[in-house]
Amino acid sequence: MEFTTDVQILSTPGCAGCDDVKRVVEAALIDHPGLTWEEIDLSEHPEVVGQFGIMTVPAVVIGGELAFTGVPRQRKLAAALAARVRKEH
Repeated sequence: MEFTTDVQILSTPGCAGCDDVKRVVEAALIDHPGLTWEEIDLSEHPEVVGQFGIMTVPAVVIGGELAFTGVPRQRKLAAALAARVRKEH
């Protein structure tokens, strides 16, 4: 699967932490208005599981690379997003 956004939240139906990770991502992106995100339901896109070799959800992909599994801390996510922005410039 080819991604069209900067950040992907990998989730499944009934995922306990997926709503939490969405809130963390949305809050972190306030400081990076040029970055976009999307949620990818792994039950609809099982090829993504193999692409990243993940065994748990939620997971966060930044710039096409697996950055976090589980719900990341706000500070760590903000640092990863800042690094993504620096990498682009």
